[in-house]
Amino acid sequence: MQERTRTTFRRHLVLASASACIAFASIIAISLFMPLAFQLDRSDLSPEIAGGIAEHFLYLHAAFWPVVLCSLASSVATSLLLYKRMSAPLVRFERVYRGLERGEMPSPITIRAHDYLSHVSHALHQMLGALAAQRSQREAAARRLAEIADELPGLAPSSPQVRD
Repeated sequence: MQERTRTTFRRHLVLASASACIAFASIIAISLFMPLAFQLDRSDLSPEIAGGIAEHFLYLHAAFWPVVLCSLASSVATSLLLYKRMSAPLVRFERVYRGLERGEMPSPITIRAHDYLSHVSHALHQMLGALAAQRSQREAAARRLAEIADELPGLAPSSPQVRD
């Protein structure tokens, strides 16, 4: 996976999780603070009741925002961990694909127990096994064809029509 792609993926994952956390915090803040603000706006409240509501409002305000900041930090940390667990197998898959592109038969990749995409790794190993079997069948067929061509009268063993 190219570094630019990995950076973009990481940034999008962090932004998505942080945005979700901020959206939930905003909804909770509105549901907590708006009723109290509406109560404080009433003109028929006695000063004692308004003072109690204001005190409760300030208590909630002081208690709520540290929790939101901790949740946001936890959300970002979780998204970075998720990024690491998702991107590590993808980097290994890309190495296998690059090897196949060069005509090499790469060895099976190892997916760590805590990484995601183990089912994709299993499918990739099956594909590599099938490709290796097909390659060996083609090589065996080419050897058999070369043997048959050598046995045919009138064709020289080094003839360009028979050899690659």
